[in-house]
Amino acid sequence: MPLDPFSSVFTAAQIVGLAERRANNPGLHLTSAGIAPTDVTSMMDAPAYAELQMILDQLALTENFTFTRTAIDFYITARINALPTTYWRIGFSDPAWLVSTDDSTERSRIMFLDQQAFHARFEDTITGRPTVAFINRGNGTIIVDPAPDQTYVMEIHCYPWQAALVTPASTPWFPYSEYLVEALLCKLYMTADDSRGQAALANREMLMKKIKRSLGDERDHASSRLTLDPQFYRTPMEL
Repeated sequence: MPLDPFSSVFTAAQIVGLAERRANNPGLHLTSAGIAPTDVTSMMDAPAYAELQMILDQLALTENFTFTRTAIDFYITARINALPTTYWRIGFSDPAWLVSTDDSTERSRIMFLDQQAFHARFEDTITGRPTVAFINRGNGTIIVDPAPDQTYVMEIHCYPWQAALVTPASTPWFPYSEYLVEALLCKLYMTADDSRGQAALANREMLMKKIKRSLGDERDHASSRLTLDPQFYRTPMEL
């Protein structure tokens, strides 16, 4: 049986229900009309679900979790190309490769530059196989140089934007349910000026530190020093 460490992720309804019980504050899952939500619109009218969605959005905006990293293929047909709609932020190691449509084994790495460096080397009249790129997140485009002499496939390694909860039965993209319960408790306590808020805040921060340490196998969230057991690795490594 394959190992699935995230097979017991709570649904949004389970997270909200558990936070309500721990806070001893029932009714926060209800809308302003006093009914249980059933869709995105009504969920955003229910305090607990609205707060849970804000927690998830904040995590997606500010953190790079290795388990969300993915590769997306799309066509490069001109100097300026639209980014995939699911793209959010570039990955840090081997961020993109260019693949020829004529020969799929011919792969070359794309180097990303900031706007100033990119435009300093910009050559408007030259075409060929693109070697550098600049991402304009403001309008959702990627600009390559030189301009492509044919259609290429770009494989971009990135952190995708995470879809919002659709119904209370939706499973959040962030698989650490205990953290979400504690983060939601923290929000609910702070809103109500409850003295339990500081304890919930400390517990939330502790849980996030443990999560990041568990993801320390990649530089994005590696601890400052990680030594591998010499019984299993001939030379201990520092990440």
